[in-house]
Amino acid sequence: MRATWSGDEILAVARTIYDERLAAREERPVVNYAESAFRVLAPHYMGRRTEAVTLLLLDSANRLTALVDVSKGTVDGSAVYPREVVRLVIENHATGVILAHNHPSGRIVPSEADRSLTRRIGTAMRAIDVRMLDHVIVGDREFYSFADHHEGSLR
Repeated sequence: MRATWSGDEILAVARTIYDERLAAREERPVVNYAESAFRVLAPHYMGRRTEAVTLLLLDSANRLTALVDVSKGTVDGSAVYPREVVRLVIENHATGVILAHNHPSGRIVPSEADRSLTRRIGTAMRAIDVRMLDHVIVGDREFYSFADHHEGSLR
């Protein structure tokens, strides 16, 4: 048995436990607006020092069916491929998605790359008749919602 754990190790274990419990829940949370997405995502991104892009996959009643990281990147970027997003959406039988990513800097101001990603994934979702409800950027204690700011290509 270990005598001491680093803060990063504790956060990694906590994140794993949270993700497993979320996956095992029989009553899945409804995620239909940015604040509800933030409540699900905040523990998922806690303590991360690099950017990750995540899909919240939803059923027709906006219940969370899966939470999947589609890309892990650097401190200020991450590559996302629409074909990979489409594959995950189809494999999980999702009828709606919320795209999300963290900004390890804590700043939630969207970049032009964030806006471009929203447009690209929005176009891919429309092509397969899947609702893209939002793109949420998660900072330290706050979030930015493209839907709330009427940005991007969400519907």
